[in-house]
Amino acid sequence: MQLDGLQQQPPKMFRRGGTPGTSPHKGTTNNPTGTLHGQMVAKAAASSIKEGRQTILELVDQDLGDNGVAVLAQSIKEGDKMSKDTQHETLSKVDIRKNNITDSGVEHLTELLATNHSVTEISLSENNITDNGATLFASVLSLNRTLLVLSL
Repeated sequence: MQLDGLQQQPPKMFRRGGTPGTSPHKGTTNNPTGTLHGQMVAKAAASSIKEGRQTILELVDQDLGDNGVAVLAQSIKEGDKMSKDTQHETLSKVDIRKNNITDSGVEHLTELLATNHSVTEISLSENNITDNGATLFASVLSLNRTLLVLSL
């Protein structure tokens, strides 16, 4: 299945990424706002999430940056609203390792987690998250009893 020029494999999973240690967007820098490539990937994934076609989101090493995370967090919120009224699939796993995400991106995720009750696992290792970002996650975990795994 094609999704805005990206392959969706296997069903109900959005997977995009290269071999570990390589990057499909060579020449990028550690840009916390993300790159054009990262924004395009985030928008394609967001569309799929809103339509309820994803239960697992895997976007490793896509240079999403904080702006890409904002797009994803908003689409997950919108998907959550739709799932209450329909047979809409909900997202349970988010793997966004190696994406130049900073504490600003963590703010978007913690806003999401304050109301989300479907995501059980988030992988954020190899990003640029400091102790302040970890503290933001710690504060929201008292509101969210669904998240079981948080990898920083």
